[in-house]
Amino acid sequence: MVYKFEQCQPDHKIPSDSDIDGPGVMAAFVITAWITIFTASFARLYSWQRVYKRFPSLVHLSIGANTLLGPLCDLQAITGAAILVAGFCQWNTITFYHRQIVVNYWWLISNSFWSSREAYMYDALDGLDSSWTKWRVYVRRLLITLNVALGIVYLSSSIQLENHYWDNSNPERCYTSVYNGNYEPFDWFWIVGLGFYELALLVSFVDTKARFATEYNRSLKNFVDVFHQSAIRRYGKIAALPPKSDYKILMLRLRHYLISAALWLLFIVFWVIRQLISVWTYGDGQTAIYLLFYFIFVGWNTYDILMLKIMNARLMEDRKAKMGFGQVLPLFLLLQIPLCVLDIWKDPKKRKERRFVPLDQWQHHFSA
Repeated sequence: MVYKFEQCQPDHKIPSDSDIDGPGVMAAFVITAWITIFTASFARLYSWQRVYKRFPSLVHLSIGANTLLGPLCDLQAITGAAILVAGFCQWNTITFYHRQIVVNYWWLISNSFWSSREAYMYDALDGLDSSWTKWRVYVRRLLITLNVALGIVYLSSSIQLENHYWDNSNPERCYTSVYNGNYEPFDWFWIVGLGFYELALLVSFVDTKARFATEYNRSLKNFVDVFHQSAIRRYGKIAALPPKSDYKILMLRLRHYLISAALWLLFIVFWVIRQLISVWTYGDGQTAIYLLFYFIFVGWNTYDILMLKIMNARLMEDRKAKMGFGQVLPLFLLLQIPLCVLDIWKDPKKRKERRFVPLDQWQHHFSA
């Protein structure tokens, strides 16, 4: 997200760098992120029982969408690493404005990693019949793990630099912020979440059968279900009371109602907290609400990038934007997406899989 600082003095100009904030680079990052979130949501949405039973023909398209997540992950892992490495290489010369653009690019990419988990985590290994395809998944996961580690370092360093070396008189160390207020605690909150996500990625290389993750989720679920089951038992006690209206019975019934209501409230609170923790640390959840979070995140970061560009346009040096190699290359890399779609659609093995895969097997693949 974008941090709050005082505006730069308008008589100072920020040096331009079209290889970072040029329209070609910006369009490539934003378009790829939105394609990924729609693809991931479509693949996940039609894995749910209610949907796939009502629209069974769309399940087969979901298989193709799920297959496309792998190439999309590869593309964004490479571009994400590239933009971070470029930021590190220009560490002593990059402006705070361009540093913030890099930060928002990477937040877009991290959201794509969260939404595309089926392409590189435990589910991606299910049904693979060769050691090469399994190693391909592990290599993709390793690349994403390194990407997240680089992102945490770059984001943390950027927060420190902008908080301690901000200078309104130096155009390289100021820019016009999008928001009002101090957002530093909020940014550290999400970086801590990235730290847990990185830890989960590292553990996945050791815990290949997801035993730790399964036990962790089971423990959280059991803890939350304690309040649910206790509330149900309280309702049972209310029903078991004799149908009398004397004072003691009424007070006992009121007591059970109040305790039951408190237990239901605790169940709802802890259930919501559990979902938020899952989204915060791993980008996952039990309900469709996490898909909404994906769209909120990608929309928010797209807004940040566009508004940061627009609000600082008057502070940029008056140089004509040149569509050089640094801007054209990311746009042409987008051609990889329709080529991958064509490969998936025309691949005889994939066509057979989409045509004959049992619906219960497809649903089980995502619910495991």
